Amino acid sequence: MDKSGGGYFRGEEGMRGWRPRRESLIVEHREQLLRLDMIEETEKTRHRLQVQEKIMEGTKANTDIPLRMPTDQELSKLSDEHKALLAQKCVTLLARRKAVQQQQTTNNDSSSRTSSPYTTPTGTLKRD
Repeated sequence: MDKSGGGYFRGEEGMRGWRPRRESLIVEHREQLLRLDMIEETEKTRHRLQVQEKIMEGTKANTDIPLRMPTDQELSKLSDEHKALLAQKCVTLLARRKAVQQQQTTNNDSSSRTSSPYTTPTGTLKRD
């Protein structure tokens, strides 16, 4: 068994006093993971806001036409199939709106809590 602790070994001059890192390497890795988590959450939020802005632009463009309740005469001209189709569209839109509102409240609840496995509830790094 060759012990090279006291003697010279090939390549030693290239190490120039290098010593292995211990806990600092783990801490830096966790900090990097936290940074990546924060960047991911920021990009998700940015994307969500861009989509919401596009949707709002689309609804603004459609509001140029004034909305009003149809008169009885106009309703009597519509076929039963057309009435059923309009009712189905209304139900679908209301269901989507409710689903979006529930998702937003779920997202708000989950974002208010610290969800990273590397931090404590106070936001400090966990030490193993």
